[in-house]
Amino acid sequence: MSSSAPDSGVFVLHLEGTGDGVAAQRFRYDLSAALEDRVPLIVDLTDATSLESGLLALLVESIAVCEDQERACILLVPEACPPPVRERFERTGLISLLPVVRSWDEALRRAQPQAA
Repeated sequence: MSSSAPDSGVFVLHLEGTGDGVAAQRFRYDLSAALEDRVPLIVDLTDATSLESGLLALLVESIAVCEDQERACILLVPEACPPPVRERFERTGLISLLPVVRSWDEALRRAQPQAA
């Protein structure tokens, strides 16, 4: 997992590999740093190979925290994402309930604050 705060004013967390206990611990640490920044958050699951239920719960929790802070939290799950990850969202119905997008362009567009 890696994290960055690009010039676009968006904090990006990249999840790589399996979403096992170690990855979930690292994600929780990186997520707390992202939440302190108070900028929109994009969680990039492009290189994730699987998602354990604990990490999926953490993703849902992070979306709720961002909503409470009135900022975007977007999950990037592109078509190129490994099937186990993409299918996990589709099979559970979360793809229609959570802010899941398929492209970086859409993620960046949805992460930007809405004009008043």
